[in-house]
Amino acid sequence: MTNIIECITGQLNSMQNDSIAIELEQEGRVTKHSFHFLINQANHPYRHVIINNAGRSPYQAGWQDYRPFTSTDGQTWSRVTASHYDGTTFHFPISPESRHIAWYPPYTEKHLLRQQHTVHLNLNSQFLQQSGLPYYHLGNPKQHCWVILARQHPGETQSSFFIDGMLEAINHHPAVLLQQNHFLIFPLVNYQGVANNQHRLTIDGV
Repeated sequence: MTNIIECITGQLNSMQNDSIAIELEQEGRVTKHSFHFLINQANHPYRHVIINNAGRSPYQAGWQDYRPFTSTDGQTWSRVTASHYDGTTFHFPISPESRHIAWYPPYTEKHLLRQQHTVHLNLNSQFLQQSGLPYYHLGNPKQHCWVILARQHPGETQSSFFIDGMLEAINHHPAVLLQQNHFLIFPLVNYQGVANNQHRLTIDGV
């Protein structure tokens, strides 16, 4: 039955009655503050998720009143209705339709490829890589330069969604913004960390 649960980040601990118990993984000397797993069964019987070792995370305050995300298709995400942290374990409910469960919606290299295509098509930007680090070169190099970094902590995908929104805003007003500004945008500054499902560190543990 364990093949029903596919863990992308985190480890399956147990499946009992209507509950799924997950263990956070180690990242260097610390415990990751993230999880993402897939339930490979439609209308499954599970109604609760327990993060057994949540209390080992160095960011324990992040569990308080936090509501993780679920999705039926991996594309559209919504927050769970409630959660509870007792200082050791973190609990939250899920619906039988929930297939993807995550600390925050993932943003991977596949998302970046779609972003590259959209930006190149709409803004005619240069997408470059230096020492394996991808970045966008937009606008007028003679103007003030804005340097934007995202994903220094690779598991904090919020910043990548921010970059998406910023590029969309530039696309809505390209004549003004690109003539009067110069942008260097690094959408995945910790690229190897993202590729290896790290949460806060590089693959070298920095």
